[in-house]
Amino acid sequence: GICVILLLLQVWCYVGDPNWEAFPDECRVQGCTRVSLNAPQRTEGLEVLLLKGTTVDAVEQKVRQWVDDAPNWGEDCDWIGEFPQDDTTQIQVIGSAAVTAQTFLRACCRTTGWKFLDDIVWQLSTVTCGTGVTGTLIELHSELRAGRGDGMINWYRASAFFAYLREEFNSTYTPFADSC
Repeated sequence: GICVILLLLQVWCYVGDPNWEAFPDECRVQGCTRVSLNAPQRTEGLEVLLLKGTTVDAVEQKVRQWVDDAPNWGEDCDWIGEFPQDDTTQIQVIGSAAVTAQTFLRACCRTTGWKFLDDIVWQLSTVTCGTGVTGTLIELHSELRAGRGDGMINWYRASAFFAYLREEFNSTYTPFADSC
């Protein structure tokens, strides 16, 4: 009985791939943490970040390192890809900042224990503040593939990622809301 249910959940995880090639507009399920300028969800203690004076390429390297080298609190994660955004001329004005989406990054992680698949994605954007400060804005979306609840696993994953960024970019790391 229980083995059949677990097998069905594993199959559901694999066929439930959202095939995202751009940052999703919102969470599809409750088991989602979204640290974003638009439609944030379950962000307690987490904020959209600006890495001042840091390039998109430098941030992408650190994201890739977090996925590949497992400083990601012990989960087994796989890199799916990088998807440069086609319309980088689309500038979003937020307060005194000009924000331009540059690239979308995607990985999937298997939860410890049950090995359920969750998707984690990042939107990296260039920012130019009215004050002249420039850098890379990081938004994150981590969502389960199967079921509704995740026991806050996606929030913990997001927290681990942002803690990693604080270590890697400690002098340039700042909440976006306080930056421009």
